[in-house]
Amino acid sequence: LRLEEVQEAMKNSSLEGLVGTCDEWANDDLMQKVANNPRLAAGLRNPKFASALEAMQRDPKAAMTKFRNHPEIIDFLQEFCGVMGQHFTKLGKEQDQSNGKGRG
Repeated sequence: LRLEEVQEAMKNSSLEGLVGTCDEWANDDLMQKVANNPRLAAGLRNPKFASALEAMQRDPKAAMTKFRNHPEIIDFLQEFCGVMGQHFTKLGKEQDQSNGKGRG
């Protein structure tokens, strides 16, 4: 299952380089999470939010300072980072289990 709208939004955002080369982690589960989150799906189609994501990739501390007076961008970035954090935590657990580390 590939959600075309989410894929297209991510390709058109600053995440193009990451998504294009990281099929291992930019998987269907992540696409579904983003697609099911109206704020993230809309944000990835919005150039203002895509620019904020790009700034976060370059220098997170500077980006948070730059956008601190823009609560809608800060909320978007925090939500996006939360989804990504949960996604990578899940992938790590799955990898540990497949490597036998999660069995106790």
